[in-house]
Amino acid sequence: MLTGLIDGAFSCCDSNYSTERYEPFGDDEEAIRKELLHIEWAVHRIATPAILTFGLLGNILTLAALSGPSFRGVTYLYLTGLAVADIGVLISWIPVAIRLGYGMNKFYLAALYHAHIELVLLHTFMAASIFIMASLTVDRYVSVFFPARLRSGNIRRNANSLIIASFMLGFMISIPLGGMRLVYEQQDGPDLVFILQENTSITRNELWTAYLWGLESLVRIGPSLVFVFLNTLVIKRFLQLTAKRRRFHAVSDKYRATHVAETSSLMRNRGYSSFYREEQQLVILLSAIVIFFFLTTTPAICVTLIYPIKLEKDLNYQRMRAIVNLVEISNFALKFLLYFACSTDFRSAALRTFQGRCKEEVRDMSQEPPVGEIEDFSRHGTTFRMSPEHTKLNSPGSPSKLNEEKELQ
Repeated sequence: MLTGLIDGAFSCCDSNYSTERYEPFGDDEEAIRKELLHIEWAVHRIATPAILTFGLLGNILTLAALSGPSFRGVTYLYLTGLAVADIGVLISWIPVAIRLGYGMNKFYLAALYHAHIELVLLHTFMAASIFIMASLTVDRYVSVFFPARLRSGNIRRNANSLIIASFMLGFMISIPLGGMRLVYEQQDGPDLVFILQENTSITRNELWTAYLWGLESLVRIGPSLVFVFLNTLVIKRFLQLTAKRRRFHAVSDKYRATHVAETSSLMRNRGYSSFYREEQQLVILLSAIVIFFFLTTTPAICVTLIYPIKLEKDLNYQRMRAIVNLVEISNFALKFLLYFACSTDFRSAALRTFQGRCKEEVRDMSQEPPVGEIEDFSRHGTTFRMSPEHTKLNSPGSPSKLNEEKELQ
């Protein structure tokens, strides 16, 4: 993160604008300098722009797909907020990539932005993205273990409030990052240029170290514990409920086979299986998002443990830091690939959107709807319940229906 404790991902004060002095490269180290320039060129001018572009297109496609009529549940509302936060991260990263790849603009306003706004804006969206993921995880846990508490009409309003609060909290905890750098004037021949330097009056203070540790705990350690603990419980509970439902439906299907027409039983099974398939896909999707979060943030910790001190002339260190940069950016750029892989509904909606055919689906009234297609927009999308016309009393095989047919004959 931008806390400075994990140097590999988004280092707050690199050597090119820090007050710390590093030994210049000697003539015998010219090969190392050229290799470092090549690494910076490959990372900041090729790889980073490619990831940012791909991520922006993917997240915009995600927003378009989730705005469709098939995704009206609260879970998809959180995923929409998550996509907005990720877009904010990627847009905020564009000026960083330009500065690191092509150098800082010579205008004073640009220097002010890089010094006091860049880190605040970037870390705000990064923190908001993680807080929304944590809120989604808690929401899923409550919906599985305490579903009776979520039957009110304020579910969507509460979700919107939590999403907004995530952005506000992310901004408030990121404000001190705006004081990490200072703008200095420097004469470059006939031109006057502006450079960034570390504000040592703040960053060398013990209170600043305490702030960084608190920020790290709030943005990384705390959410990580929530992800691991609650998602483990949700997956375990879901597997238990799935086993119970399968046993129940196996018994009920045997009963219906002797009392209800076979077509009615098939229609019921079709409705139930559609609902369980959606629930299963959501569990898999959220688990994949959490695993992806750990895979993209753990390398930064490893770099810090292996290299506790910056080694500006160590090619292995610079290569690892460059890779960690790209990996952590991918956490915010490539989530939509998980949606494609884990959700058939999202995949279909995204393809329709991409092909320019994202229109509201109209039910074909000429076909008899299955039991499960009465919409109950509760928590996680369109859930299903039995309609009266398909219950046992109103089924084609019921005694009342048979008597009516005999009277007509």
